[in-house]
Amino acid sequence: DLQGQYTRAMTDSYQLEKRKIEIDEKRKYALSQAGKQERREQLVQLLQDAQYEFEDRKSRLELMQTESKLHQSNLDKINQELSQLSHKLTQEQASYQRLSNRKHVLENMIREPFQNQAGVRSIMEAKQSLHGIEGVVSELLVAHKDKAQAIQAALGGSMYQIVTANEESARYAIGFLKKNQSGRATFLPMTVCKPRFASNQQVFVAEQSKGYIGLASECVTCHEKYNDVRDRLLGNVIVVDTLENANECAKRLEHRLKIVTLDGDIVHTGGSMTGGRGKNQSSPVTMRQELETITEQLTSQQSVVSDLENRVRQLQRDAQQENDTCVRYLVNLAKLENVYTT
Repeated sequence: DLQGQYTRAMTDSYQLEKRKIEIDEKRKYALSQAGKQERREQLVQLLQDAQYEFEDRKSRLELMQTESKLHQSNLDKINQELSQLSHKLTQEQASYQRLSNRKHVLENMIREPFQNQAGVRSIMEAKQSLHGIEGVVSELLVAHKDKAQAIQAALGGSMYQIVTANEESARYAIGFLKKNQSGRATFLPMTVCKPRFASNQQVFVAEQSKGYIGLASECVTCHEKYNDVRDRLLGNVIVVDTLENANECAKRLEHRLKIVTLDGDIVHTGGSMTGGRGKNQSSPVTMRQELETITEQLTSQQSVVSDLENRVRQLQRDAQQENDTCVRYLVNLAKLENVYTT
């Protein structure tokens, strides 16, 4: 450690000074006992030794001062980089925490996706005691990656419809809601669910339009038993990339089909338009995709934070090592300057 090095350096210095005194005493004795010629030679030798020692100490002092300045400069650079990197680490850690908090919120929302739909929530909670309840549309139809906003717009309120095996199951569920006064819900019996398709000619016209992506029914995945549900709700909805291209496509189709964009804007049949963005537009359709995206971002952000933490720790070690070196130089300089000035 530095204390030990300092102690050893002081011991060495003491021994050297002691040896120097002994040599000086011997020379003084030799001078007192020697003849005139011998004393003259001894004095010349003493002068030469003194000049050599002076120049040597001067050279060592200047070299040590230069090296000390270089180490101090390096320490300043390390500390500056450490400060900048620590600030960046704090920012990245905050970003990671925000993503982590959002992930936690989404997981809670996905566990309880129908908090604002009292009737739907009541039916799904009692699903095991009710017969013929297949599930909610937003759970049965899973949007493809990057298509969730478009599918949410295409479904609208239909995303909260409850699919039942038949009309009897729907009637029983409605009776359950009335009996318990637990809200209202819309039911879609599979026995009366008939697909709705865009005509071949309409699809051909849409395919020739700029920004065409496909039918909304092609942008979801579901069990084959729910294909009719999918086609009933999404078979006649067109998906394009931007609102401008949606307007152009709608004109070509004479505004006879609903068109949605990847950003969730809508050109309705007849030409009316819906769009914009609220503070919180998460829905059961978009939450799963957002959770996947957040999870990927968290993994990437964790890697960024870990890398920065490692770099900060390494810089801290470098700074400590460089600081120890600077202290050693200061100690040695103080000793050498003391000898040089005397």
